[in-house]
Amino acid sequence: MAVLIISSLEDWHARAVMEALAARDVAPELLDLAEFPTRLALSMAFEEGVHRFILSRGGGGRLDLSTVGAVWWRRPQPFGLPANLTDLAHRRLTAQRRRAISGGGMRAR
Repeated sequence: MAVLIISSLEDWHARAVMEALAARDVAPELLDLAEFPTRLALSMAFEEGVHRFILSRGGGGRLDLSTVGAVWWRRPQPFGLPANLTDLAHRRLTAQRRRAISGGGMRAR
């Protein structure tokens, strides 16, 4: 079972909890929403009658969300926008899609 911690990469409280979980043979995963969509991607697959949601990091690493047994929504960061996305209409559409994915609660920075 994995524990998903949604916070900032610089959150030392989250890092301390991750170390404590790892010492207890629990797989901690830190998710920084500010990395989405530039360095973090969410994909869905339909395999053998089962929906799979996969988080993929730009530098490598994947997390099948079906392996997550608990989530700690600690200090979620606002989603980031790619710097090269300059058209206002495209920025608004991207922000809308991200809010839809996350349940509508966060604003783009």
